[in-house]
Amino acid sequence: MSAELRWMNDLPNGWGVRRLAYLGEFLKGRGIARENITDDGVPAILYGDIYTQYDVKTDRLVKFTTAEVAEGSEPIQYGDLLLTGSGETKEDIGKCVAYLGKERAYAGGDVIILRQDQVDSLFLSYVLNSAPSVAQKTQMGKGEIIVHIYSSDLRNLVFALPPLTTQRRIASYLNEETARIDALVKAKQEMLALLEKKRAALVSQAVTKGLDLKVQMKDSGIEWLGEIPEHWEVRRFKFLTTERLMYGANEAAEEIEPTWPRYVRITDVTEQGTLRDETFRSLAPEIAAPYLLQEGDILFARSGATVGKSFRYQQQWGVACFAGYLIRMRCDLEQVSPEYVELFTTTPAYWAQVGAGTIQATIPNFSAEKYGDVVMPLPSLKEQRAIVKRVAHEGEPLKRMEAAITESIGFLARRRAALITAAVTGRMNIN
Repeated sequence: MSAELRWMNDLPNGWGVRRLAYLGEFLKGRGIARENITDDGVPAILYGDIYTQYDVKTDRLVKFTTAEVAEGSEPIQYGDLLLTGSGETKEDIGKCVAYLGKERAYAGGDVIILRQDQVDSLFLSYVLNSAPSVAQKTQMGKGEIIVHIYSSDLRNLVFALPPLTTQRRIASYLNEETARIDALVKAKQEMLALLEKKRAALVSQAVTKGLDLKVQMKDSGIEWLGEIPEHWEVRRFKFLTTERLMYGANEAAEEIEPTWPRYVRITDVTEQGTLRDETFRSLAPEIAAPYLLQEGDILFARSGATVGKSFRYQQQWGVACFAGYLIRMRCDLEQVSPEYVELFTTTPAYWAQVGAGTIQATIPNFSAEKYGDVVMPLPSLKEQRAIVKRVAHEGEPLKRMEAAITESIGFLARRRAALITAAVTGRMNIN
């Protein structure tokens, strides 16, 4: 028996095992795209909203579309389970929300709808978001750059099914317990946001205004940048490189061969700018050769929810290459410090440009050409290094506090996931 199904070996009396195929029917959202969203009208949901707007349940939708567009879409009703048909990683694919609203609403493309009346919908949503179900959906996901899952696969997902009264008791218990955990996480996230805001202000001041508060300033000529020190320049990324900005390898991340170059994807990068050990993938040397990274190379995410995110490669992580949905900037070290570029990519001045230039199609996109046209204020190399050093010194206490809070949030997230798994597989006695 595969690891994701071992829970089946020890179910409580009265519990059984069911397959989604036997619960009801699968439907597919259609007809509503991002450009069809309006300020009011009939409630609507896009697949991306399931990732960003909702947890396991909702009784109202936050977006709307016109009645005319809704006519060509798929209606949803109370108790429907809504799952994402597309995503950026196999681990995230098929996220589920139970629609418990009384208003008639509509689902856009890549929303998979499970309509059934045999299982408590809220309990089933907890089940479908639990670790055993996520493990099964991960195996079902198809694709690397954009991952897809289909109702024909989801029909084969199996889960533990207690009596209806137990389902409702478990759902009620999980509602209360996860709400407590979520409140703790929210408080910590607010603390984290304050620290990040303070650190961002420190970086932005240093990178766009310099360290000498008495220096003569001049108008940069760029509205979102404002005044900069008189002796600074404003330069585009493409004029600060030794090579043209380059897309990575368009290869599947399937191999785990430690002697081969690591295959870096944006999902491998932590919030602290390091690489995750648990997501290691590699690429054959002959394929990786044109995409090998050098010390100080900057990688940018070019699509999806992470568009604009940056990463500075360091040789201490070993030989590595990069994936196709990343763009590499190889800095001209006679003009610019990679550490200084990395700092700039955390400032409002940088993100204003990414936001203004992102193509809002089904998935946001920012091309290599657009990254090349990003402009940044540029002091001398000596001043760049002084700024990097000052920010590192003054920001270190903030980073330590951020790291501690982030670790605490991670612990709560793992505790929440373990609680849900234990409850929906019968390993926890809930009276």
